Amino acid sequence: MGEKDNGRCKTPISCVSVDPSSVFSSSTHINETAWISQVVLLFFKRLASGDDLPEVLCHMRGQLNKIPINKVLDKNLSSSSLPLTDDKHEEVVGNELKEPPRQEVEVQPNISQQDALLLSRAARTALFFSVESDKAQEEVKKLLYEPVVAQAVRQAPLHLQSASFPLPSKYEYMLSNRAAVSYARKWAREGRWDWGLQLLANVTPTPVTMAAGTELFSQAGQWDMAIRCLSTIPSVEWTEVEVSAAIRSLYHASQGRSHILENKSTISESTTLKSTKMSAMSSDNWKLALHILSLCVKNGVQLSTPSSINDILGMLGVRGQDWITACNLVENMMLNKNENELCKTSNGNIRPNVVSIYHMCRVLRRQ
Repeated sequence: MGEKDNGRCKTPISCVSVDPSSVFSSSTHINETAWISQVVLLFFKRLASGDDLPEVLCHMRGQLNKIPINKVLDKNLSSSSLPLTDDKHEEVVGNELKEPPRQEVEVQPNISQQDALLLSRAARTALFFSVESDKAQEEVKKLLYEPVVAQAVRQAPLHLQSASFPLPSKYEYMLSNRAAVSYARKWAREGRWDWGLQLLANVTPTPVTMAAGTELFSQAGQWDMAIRCLSTIPSVEWTEVEVSAAIRSLYHASQGRSHILENKSTISESTTLKSTKMSAMSSDNWKLALHILSLCVKNGVQLSTPSSINDILGMLGVRGQDWITACNLVENMMLNKNENELCKTSNGNIRPNVVSIYHMCRVLRRQ
């Protein structure tokens, strides 16, 4: 695939043509060990033949994702075990505190020591060649954070690596954070937000990674940690995505407190004691949400939908005495007194929707 020029002669280099479909044609009859061995063998063959590293790694990850996996229900993957989390809030339903839902998680197959060694060597080789380009660095990081490879790298037997260099214990600083954020969001979409948070905890904090952390903590119901992540990002660098996620987490926390207050007479004493901390912490969430929204307006953060405003109106609806604040919010952010049209559609303001009207009516009904 090209020519080699050493100053004396030019010799064409032939590329071994490898058809992935033929190599893995009998995939249904290959066990996990044989599958991993063939994937690693194909990786080294294509690398030796001169194929571009990003393309080789992309194909390798695709083949590793085809290894049969089992789905199990596991409620032990809780945010309390994560290095970034502080508390785990429980949701109150009826008269009892609802336990964290069981997660259907994908469990990677057991990897033998020999498979772990093969994958570790392939990952180490890819890491050494990742200096080729930025694209190669991103693909290498995606490979290293592929669950099956990450599992292999952790358990690769040291006594079998005595004849070769092991993987460095910390390689995140050499690679792009973009891949880490991409994988964290991918795992969150699959319900594995715990894994995503652990991944973000192992990379250098940047506005991009902290924005992703805000999203994941919001999805996990950890509103305090979502706000903490948002606070580490300069407000001038905020975007609608992390702002909406932070305000939404505050809204959900307030709704939990509202349920506690409405059912206080029927909730058991033990349940009330467990929920006291959550109630106290979330009582003034609407003030924090308004502060975040005011910083967005001050720094020119463009909001394309009224969802954040609706969430704040929903928080104000919990307390009927805050109807004046709700009216001011709608007037300043949504209404236009100086034009023929009542609802603004320009100048940075948002047109209300049905949810906006519902929450506003709820506020006025409670006053």
